[in-house]
Amino acid sequence: ARARIAHILCEFAVRLESRGLTTDHGFELPMTQEQLADATGLTSVHVNRVLKSLEAEGLISRKRRQIHFSDWRALQDSVAQVDVSQGVETVQEQPYDQTVMRTYVNSRGDQIMLALAWGERQRQDVKVHRPEVCYPAQGYFVRRIGDGRPVPTAGRAEPVPTTQLLTEARGGGYEAVRYWIRIGTQYGGDGMAARWYILNEGFQGRIPDGMLVRASQRLTSAEGAAQSQALMAGFLSELVAAVPAGTRTMLVR
Repeated sequence: ARARIAHILCEFAVRLESRGLTTDHGFELPMTQEQLADATGLTSVHVNRVLKSLEAEGLISRKRRQIHFSDWRALQDSVAQVDVSQGVETVQEQPYDQTVMRTYVNSRGDQIMLALAWGERQRQDVKVHRPEVCYPAQGYFVRRIGDGRPVPTAGRAEPVPTTQLLTEARGGGYEAVRYWIRIGTQYGGDGMAARWYILNEGFQGRIPDGMLVRASQRLTSAEGAAQSQALMAGFLSELVAAVPAGTRTMLVR
């Protein structure tokens, strides 16, 4: 239910923005809650409950039928991040052709670090690195790892499966991480699943590209991990919605 409603809100944001009908990170919802319930196969009570939940987590704000997404802006001086590679690869072993690292802050002062890494040709021996491998290689301990709640995004019918980590630096402090890896049209899965997909694509004469989308947030205590994960899920959903439709397929397919 939550994913369906979040997805339809993202779709409205993208379509209305393309027509110049959005203002100040938001839009007027062109449906009543009853109509939204009919469109998602839910009851109006359930729709209202989900909207209140999204608002309580700071993912949206509402005033009557006005929906506003959280406001994020890029910091001019980005915070130094954990590298998307392990730091031991040769030039030939580098899986990425382009990488982008930015730090964003919202009006409440929350900061999220974003890392995007794209490789044009994913091969059996050279492919996107998983953060649970890169973080320990750079001095972090992985304290928790598991499947995160799938993130609803514009431009894709199904929410994107994600993985969430809680890491601890050797010098103290924590970093919560939420990410997805796309290889061609495949998401998630272990290394063997990725190898099998690349092999099958090769049989079809195709070499898939690969994309790492990683959000992370520094924490002073592990107790803030759950709230951080919810914040990053909302940030990633907004990120995809903000990307022009023509280039959105780099992130999601």
